[in-house]
Amino acid sequence: MDHMGCMNYTVRSPVGVAGLISPWNLPLYLLTWKIAPAIATGNTVVAKPSEMTSVTAWMMCKLLEEAGMPPGVVNIVFGTGPRAGDALVSHPEVPLISFTGSTGTARLITERSAPYCKKLSLELGGKNPAIIFQDANLEECIATTVRSSFSNQGEICVSTSRIFVERSIYPEFLQRFVEAVQKWKTGVPTDTSSNNGALISKEHLEKV
Repeated sequence: MDHMGCMNYTVRSPVGVAGLISPWNLPLYLLTWKIAPAIATGNTVVAKPSEMTSVTAWMMCKLLEEAGMPPGVVNIVFGTGPRAGDALVSHPEVPLISFTGSTGTARLITERSAPYCKKLSLELGGKNPAIIFQDANLEECIATTVRSSFSNQGEICVSTSRIFVERSIYPEFLQRFVEAVQKWKTGVPTDTSSNNGALISKEHLEKV
């Protein structure tokens, strides 16, 4: 900034401890997705996985240990959100929180973090639409929309949860979509012919 006689520069440095709270729907993917960039940029982490998928996180810890991860770099705490999650979010020495989950829980995290002016990364749920126009290739469209709606039992935050179809092709789309969905098989995940396994919990079954 020569015309002002001053210099502007950025210093990138680790924040310290990153608190990482991950959900149950993609337990290994979303947990490692948070851990990798945090430690790559020089931070240590305290991660709280969902209490419904804690074994996945425990197995990951064993693999990190085998891979030679130094002790204390990746730390996992197990427990529920109101206890373990809240303790992590409200701790004054955890300056950064990354959370994937519901908007309601994110509001509480924001409130609990506010007194410390923590850095927040909040990845929350959405109502993701598919839009089907008259000139779409229906064969490809049906396969894609069924997959985007029901993969992983529909338990993905970017799953298609609304479908908008142009009126002129709606009857045909609806018929073919229903036929395609009826071909999907729910069963044991180790059965290669199964498209869907079980939902995560009785509570989620009742919600769905």
